[in-house]
Amino acid sequence: MTYFYIKTHINNYKKAIELISQFTIRPNFKSADFNTEKKVVQEEISSIKDAFEWRFERLASHSLLAHDNPYLNDVGGPVKTVQALTAKDIKDYFDT
Repeated sequence: MTYFYIKTHINNYKKAIELISQFTIRPNFKSADFNTEKKVVQEEISSIKDAFEWRFERLASHSLLAHDNPYLNDVGGPVKTVQALTAKDIKDYFDT
């Protein structure tokens, strides 16, 4: 999961909110940047499954929730879904 935060003096909070808004609500998608980030996301999805915490959480979740519960879906989704995404797909999503 990716999250953003800005640590700033209280007098600068409006500028901090504006900065976060620029790259989360009105992002600028460049294909080269998108493709670089896409590779990072694929690596994160693949590597997280090696972590003990992830395996434990999955086991615990599956034992507590029904097998078809949507909360069992991984936030990142499968690598093949990320591989299929294009910068245009993401831009179109934000434009709707």
